[in-house]
Amino acid sequence: MIFKFNKQFYSPVIVTAFLALAGVAGQAQTLTIVNGQGQIVGPSNPALLPLTVQLLDAAGKPFPGQTITFTDNANGAYGSVNGNAAPTDANGITSVQFIGANLSSNVSSLTFVQATITAGFGGLSATFIETTSANVSGGLLVQSSLLSPLQGETISGTAGSTGAKAIRVQVNSLSSTLGIPNVAVSLSVDTSDPNAKGSVSCKEGPIVLTDATGVATCSPVFGKVGTGTFTITVGGGFRLYLLNQFVVTVGPPAIISVTSGAGQSGLPGQTLPFPIVATVTDLAGNPIGGVQVVYESVTPGGVTFTNSRTTSATNGQISTNVTLGSVPGPLQIRIRDAANAIATPALVTVTVNNNISGLTIISGGGQTAFINAPFARTLIVQVNGTSGVVSSTTVTFAVTSGSATVSPSTVLTDVNGQASTAVTAGPTPGPITITATTATGLTQTFNLTANPPGPINLTYFNGASFELARVSPGAIVTITAQGLVGANVQGVVGGTLVGVLPYTVAGVSVTIDSIPAPIFYVANQNGQQSVTVQVPFEARATTVPITINVSGGGSTSAFVTLQPLAPGLFETVTPSDNLRRVVALRPNGTVVTPANPAGRGENIRVYLTGLGAVSPSVPTGTFSPAGSDPVVTSNIVVGLNNNGVQLVQAIYARNLIGVYEVTFTVPTDTVAFPSGTVNFSVAVQGANGFSYSNPSAIAIQ
Repeated sequence: MIFKFNKQFYSPVIVTAFLALAGVAGQAQTLTIVNGQGQIVGPSNPALLPLTVQLLDAAGKPFPGQTITFTDNANGAYGSVNGNAAPTDANGITSVQFIGANLSSNVSSLTFVQATITAGFGGLSATFIETTSANVSGGLLVQSSLLSPLQGETISGTAGSTGAKAIRVQVNSLSSTLGIPNVAVSLSVDTSDPNAKGSVSCKEGPIVLTDATGVATCSPVFGKVGTGTFTITVGGGFRLYLLNQFVVTVGPPAIISVTSGAGQSGLPGQTLPFPIVATVTDLAGNPIGGVQVVYESVTPGGVTFTNSRTTSATNGQISTNVTLGSVPGPLQIRIRDAANAIATPALVTVTVNNNISGLTIISGGGQTAFINAPFARTLIVQVNGTSGVVSSTTVTFAVTSGSATVSPSTVLTDVNGQASTAVTAGPTPGPITITATTATGLTQTFNLTANPPGPINLTYFNGASFELARVSPGAIVTITAQGLVGANVQGVVGGTLVGVLPYTVAGVSVTIDSIPAPIFYVANQNGQQSVTVQVPFEARATTVPITINVSGGGSTSAFVTLQPLAPGLFETVTPSDNLRRVVALRPNGTVVTPANPAGRGENIRVYLTGLGAVSPSVPTGTFSPAGSDPVVTSNIVVGLNNNGVQLVQAIYARNLIGVYEVTFTVPTDTVAFPSGTVNFSVAVQGANGFSYSNPSAIAIQ
């Protein structure tokens, strides 16, 4: 289904809220354990670390505001958590506290138990295994021992290598040799010592769990060169083995990596503007000096080298300048060590371009911006050659008339032969000309305009029906004007829908009847600039002033006429028949569509704006108070198929702002047209009679 209010306006904030009402959520991709796995705790004691998970969406980004369930698979017999559900925060993270089982110290046969706590969301899950130890006279009946290395023993190796001696920890019952599996063992480097420079970690990961025999094995991988100390932590803090030393020495040369200069191109005989720079390192990325290298053209005679550093510096760096030969097309450069000890040499690709034959404008012309403000889109030109585009050639941008600046002024074309620059309007309004020039003298000009600050040509619409000048106190209104938003705003920039709307978005603020109006979003789409706000409930239902302030100090004032009531139905447009239908939900929360019509006898919810006051009142720009459903104070009449039908309730919609929810019952004798769709409307009675919503339709079974 496509949510479409009309051809000019798009309301993503409202649409997102309706989709959430209908149970349409983003798709989670992963649920992973962040902290708290494999801890050991005493009976009835809380674990040192909370059980923490992170939820990511399909794009790998944090998925906030989702409820994670935590299930104790033994119903508290082996331990429990302090809650069975918790919402994710802005980072997609949530946690609960694990509490050890209430084990009797007199049960000698039961020295420990293990609880399984499963975090779940949809079809995703992550499982924690936590150990509760019994105790006698205050002492736990679980013990651990460092099998290797000995406590205080130094481990060492070359950077990038895995140590010959594994770090092994045994965890078992104090009263027997029974090993305890699934206990976390981790290695951490002491970073408090300013003289410590090296690094070491476990090859198996940040946490290693003990196996069925109670043994955890960490294979140390040496990284950064230097010395330091490390600590082995068992069971999330149950036991610490402190201050083992490690030493990491530089490994043999293993990698030549190109750090800059690759991908350049130019004309035959041209020396590329930037040198090829590479670094010689060991397996762990530590730079190595004193390594002899050789530069080679894979294509014989393809390039020549000058100003070459053939011995790596102390930072491992080598470099060479490259002059292109006459062979056209992409060419490879090989960089290897002279002793051929490094298995894989570095390969760099450069390109010999064809001759410049033309310069074409790709985008950026015809824009407008406020004075002293950047233009929204960069200026882009493309350099063409006799047989394709020309990359790595210089294009110069310059202001040839008007008040503006460009940055950068000199640009190398990319692999697509394109060069771009950003333009900022100067303090003087009026036309601006920017000229792009190639190294061979070809030119193209961009014509831009700098406008004085302050919106003009203001109009306003009902935020649901988008009927011109039809708004009331408490309703959603969309305001359009030229110069409403700065050039830095492209697309839709939203406020928030977590209970309170902001009063400034992207530098735009609005007052109606001298009262600040909370903002849903500002938009700049296809040259159409708009801001959508809630009219303050406190505004008077008469002709009142409106003022819009924009970033950079511009502002404008006008007058709007507020009606006591201005009902507007939110609608959708179904692509199959292009018919506008009211946004409606069935009792099961699904959206009413021709494929999912409302049933006779069902209570159906529809959504409007502009129904006026509610009781108890709701502050402007906020959700209704939790646990309350403020009731519309005016009389509501629902029309279905040109007949009034039974009204169930009319309330201020939960978790929405400026939106009302009207519930009605579909009569059992409703007769649908052959299409399954009947006409629909809502009327609200005020002091001066009825005000009618925009006519719409609804699919009826």
